[in-house]
Amino acid sequence: MNEKRQQSIVAQLKEQKLTGQQLAKQYNVTRQVIVKDIAILRAGGYDIISTPRGYYIAEKKEQILCVIKSVHDDSYEHISTELLTIVENGGTIIDVIVEHDVYHEIRIVLDLSTVADVKNYLAKVAIMKDRPLSVLTHGVHYHTIAMNKKEQQQQIFAALRKLENIECTIVKR
Repeated sequence: MNEKRQQSIVAQLKEQKLTGQQLAKQYNVTRQVIVKDIAILRAGGYDIISTPRGYYIAEKKEQILCVIKSVHDDSYEHISTELLTIVENGGTIIDVIVEHDVYHEIRIVLDLSTVADVKNYLAKVAIMKDRPLSVLTHGVHYHTIAMNKKEQQQQIFAALRKLENIECTIVKR
C-alpha cells in the first residue's frame, strides 16, 4: 500500500505542485505520513523539491545557473524591486542564501519564476510580518538564478545594476 501511494505521488508531482496537506487529504493519511513518503522517495533518488507552495519533481532541462551577491536594506520596496527585476528579465530565483558567522550557510528555496510567484511570496511575507534573512547579515545575501539562455544572464545583471540602492555582483557562473 505504501509503495503504491508513493509511486502515485511521484506521478502527480511530475505534473503539478501539491502541498503535503493536499496529498494527505487525497490519500486519507496524515501530513506526517506524506513527509515520510517524500523522505523515502528522495532517498530512492527522486529529485523532489519542497517549496512554501508545495512539493514537485523538477523537470530535467538544460538551464544556466549563476549566483549573484546582492546588498540592500530589508525594505519591502527593495526586496520587491530586486525579485521582480530578475523574473521580468527571464530568470527563476531558485533560493536565497546568507552566510552567517555562527550558523554558516542558511539557504531557503524560493522557486520564483513569474511576477505572480513574486507577488504571492511578498504578500505572504507582508502578512506574516517576517523579516528577510538578510537582516542577519546587514543586507548581504545571495540568490541562485536559473535561465534558459546565456543572454538572459547579461540582461538580468544589466537590469540589476541599474537599480538604485541595490548592489549586485555575479559571484559564480
